Amino acid sequence: MTKLPDPLESALAQIEQRFAAVSAKLIAGEPQALVEATSAMQQVAIEFSQIAPSLSLSASNSAALKTRVRRIAAGMAIQRENLIRRQVVVQRALDAILPAAQGVAYPKTSSPYSSVGRQTGAFKVLAA
Repeated sequence: MTKLPDPLESALAQIEQRFAAVSAKLIAGEPQALVEATSAMQQVAIEFSQIAPSLSLSASNSAALKTRVRRIAAGMAIQRENLIRRQVVVQRALDAILPAAQGVAYPKTSSPYSSVGRQTGAFKVLAA
């Protein structure tokens, strides 16, 4: 494997380390720790995006960089799917705990202004 320039290598290593931390926090199910880990990963990714364009890479270095970035991107796609799965589990748990929250507060109406009011039975005919 071709060695990347030191600044790029260290930035990629930090991204991979933060990525592993996000994966661990996702598995652990600790929301606050997950937020902190994703924020740290985002900061490292921003730093990487600032470093990468300034470096000139050979063809072999460019191929090595693309391979590592694609691996990270594929892992992020998996993390995203896992976050969506976790969201569904949490939503189902909330629906089980708070079933009244599932219903709509106001029913949908077919008219543009409102639904027709219900008669109480007090007035059979309304005349003006």
